[in-house]
Amino acid sequence: ARHHQQRHQEQQGDVAAPLPDPRVWAAKPPAAQNQYYFLQMNRLTTADSRAHYMAYAAMIEEADAQIVRLLDFLELIGQRENTLIVFTADHGDMAGQLGVFNKLYGPYESVARGPLVMSYLQGLPSGVVIGELTQGSDIAPTIYEHLQLPPPQGTTGSSLLGLIAGGPPVHEYVFCTRE
Repeated sequence: ARHHQQRHQEQQGDVAAPLPDPRVWAAKPPAAQNQYYFLQMNRLTTADSRAHYMAYAAMIEEADAQIVRLLDFLELIGQRENTLIVFTADHGDMAGQLGVFNKLYGPYESVARGPLVMSYLQGLPSGVVIGELTQGSDIAPTIYEHLQLPPPQGTTGSSLLGLIAGGPPVHEYVFCTRE
């Protein structure tokens, strides 16, 4: 029970070990509270927390290594300039934010925001960072518009090309549901 009294991150080396504070989670919506207790986050020790975070960091490093392998291969075969690369995920993750780990706590910023990286050396500008709301269904319309092809009937979402070029946001709101 001693770890429940710790409110701040403990450090060992350069790896932070965030610990959950039950008082924070007592004020959260019931679904988030249920997930907190179901995953036994209230029982995390400093060692558990550090291990969760280290595993999370290792997964990111592995993904980065595989992307480098892909880019190196495309360079080797001379196809990097002819290849559209889209890297995304369906959600982010709680990686120690609020002292917890996992994705199932509700629409917190770190869960709701996921990566979307697009690279095409023959037509997409380099180094553009967008903080506007987008959604997974925007990827296909973006690709179709860039290739100057009509999207198939029933395609949803909005092309991001205007936004990438500095235009206005394509969505005022993005909704998510959880059942």
